[in-house]
Amino acid sequence: MRIKNIFMATLLGVMLHSCEFLDVVPDDTSTLDDAFKTETNAGNFIYGCYSVMPAFLDFRNNEAWATTPEMIGSPHWTSEWFYYLIVQRCNYSPAYGGSALWKNMYDGIRNCWIFLNNIDKTVPVKWTQEEFEKNKKQWIGEAYFLIGYYHLCLMQAYGPVVISDQLLDSDAPAEEMMQTRRPYDECVERVAAFFDKALEYLPDSYNDSNLGRATSITAEALKARLFLYAASPLYNGNTDYADFKNKAEFGGEQLISTTYDKEKWKKALDQYEKAITKAESKNFRLYEYTGNTSGLTDFDKAVANSRYKIAAGWDSPELIWPYTGRKETLGYSNGFNYHAILHGISNETVPIGGLGTTLWTARLYLTKNGKEIDKDPNYDYTNCMQVDNDEVLKLNKNREPRFYADLGYDRGPYEISNANGLDTITIKMRFQGKTGSSYYNPEEAHGAKDNASDQLYGGYAIKKLVNPKTTIQDGNNNVAAYPFPIVRLAELYLGYAEAYVNYYGKLDGKGAEYFNLIRKRAGLGGIEETHPNATPEELIEAVRREKTVEFMFEGQMFWDYRRWKIAKEAWSGMEGGMPALNVYGTTAEEFNKEVKADMMPFVFKEEGYLYPIQQEYLNKNPKLVQNPNW
Repeated sequence: MRIKNIFMATLLGVMLHSCEFLDVVPDDTSTLDDAFKTETNAGNFIYGCYSVMPAFLDFRNNEAWATTPEMIGSPHWTSEWFYYLIVQRCNYSPAYGGSALWKNMYDGIRNCWIFLNNIDKTVPVKWTQEEFEKNKKQWIGEAYFLIGYYHLCLMQAYGPVVISDQLLDSDAPAEEMMQTRRPYDECVERVAAFFDKALEYLPDSYNDSNLGRATSITAEALKARLFLYAASPLYNGNTDYADFKNKAEFGGEQLISTTYDKEKWKKALDQYEKAITKAESKNFRLYEYTGNTSGLTDFDKAVANSRYKIAAGWDSPELIWPYTGRKETLGYSNGFNYHAILHGISNETVPIGGLGTTLWTARLYLTKNGKEIDKDPNYDYTNCMQVDNDEVLKLNKNREPRFYADLGYDRGPYEISNANGLDTITIKMRFQGKTGSSYYNPEEAHGAKDNASDQLYGGYAIKKLVNPKTTIQDGNNNVAAYPFPIVRLAELYLGYAEAYVNYYGKLDGKGAEYFNLIRKRAGLGGIEETHPNATPEELIEAVRREKTVEFMFEGQMFWDYRRWKIAKEAWSGMEGGMPALNVYGTTAEEFNKEVKADMMPFVFKEEGYLYPIQQEYLNKNPKLVQNPNW
């Protein structure tokens, strides 16, 4: 059931784009007639409907990937070339920056409705009628699925949105074309209906040449995500949004409920159970390392599980919906690997080793005992910022397996194929200096050269999304590419656990079972062992921390911290720079001092919980209201 081909490269010339956010059929129908004349053209059209999906491997411009304190770039990078910095610094507004998501998603929705309104015109030329009807059914399911998914993307970013549930004619009255945002709970029900409609048509899986397309399991999973968001504090009983309403002359509806409804958690719980049952019935399961494990301790095996759970790609039985829109190479200058893989492994100018993570992120990972570092009585938290005799920071010792799978630290291991025939090198990232300067130490091959060089400015490398099978050699750089996971089974298990603990106020039964499956794969004890006698609030925090660590660097924290309504508190105090190590230190003691990365501040404001709608769309449609505080 794994995907090996990229199907999204399509004939985009058949796609019709609108400068408006509402769907209006173009006057010129000749293009549409051509687009649906044959089954080949119709197939290209539905494939093209995927083309506006968020660019999950484009870390520079993705709305959610590098826009939290999970990632930190080199100090000389600017928002002119790195869009994500606009979000990290909260430098966006209705007039400038923010996101192109509003236009892109409505363009995608529009194209899906165009497909649904015209597919019946297609007459098969190469296929039999029976073959065409089979494919047509799947295409219709994909169109409804994408309509649901694109609305979900909009809701993640903007909250209540305009629901586009039909394609309007170009001569439709203005009152039909100009619509209001709908209350969030109404949006949830109407988007769920799109997924339900898709489920009438979608198959459970595809063959190897077509996987990556929407399936019934993907639809069930995203419907569960939709319900989980609706139950979360930002949208469920949020009294901060008491004045967030449509304009009185256009209905005046309350757009986000100020009344808490516990049953929303039960709704999410039931949908997660449905999605999990269906996924497991089709042999989806958590990935476990399948390489040579001889000589590995249980701890080492747990590290390998986490090190390869994303990099395994097509071979992972956990991967429910992969992004297949791009295959990464080191020639792709917007890509993650181009920026994140250590420099200095070879003499090549790329990778540049300029994207890493922060001390704030390193502290989020648990201890080897499965507890938070400041709550584990057997972890020396008081002295964790001291350097040990082997010149390794104590903070980097006695941590959970995922810490070693996901993060690279000074004098720690880094798995990659290189010119010396080794698959693991030792990271040396203290200050290197430049040839001919007053200080130059070429032994620190992965360190900063000056404050204008590409460097791991936070003092930590990101290993999680770098495939250890990638080769970095002089004249022979080759990224071992994999599909980025939009949905994987672990999200379903932890979504179930989150809904369970919020609904029942405890974590036992299936809630504990699914939570513990993630813990077991990570080499940690179950919730009963690590959090005995925990209060409901402590259990909720444990589930949130597990979700944060398990999905670190996968673009989910951006949405999770907002829907949990904890972003402002969790990300406070970084306006003067994200917490980091002193990458300009030449000794172990100097390097491992905590500093503020003052050229890379992180700013989050109250208005940042929802993206602003760009002013041009408000000007076009007087019925639209802006998000709070913008």
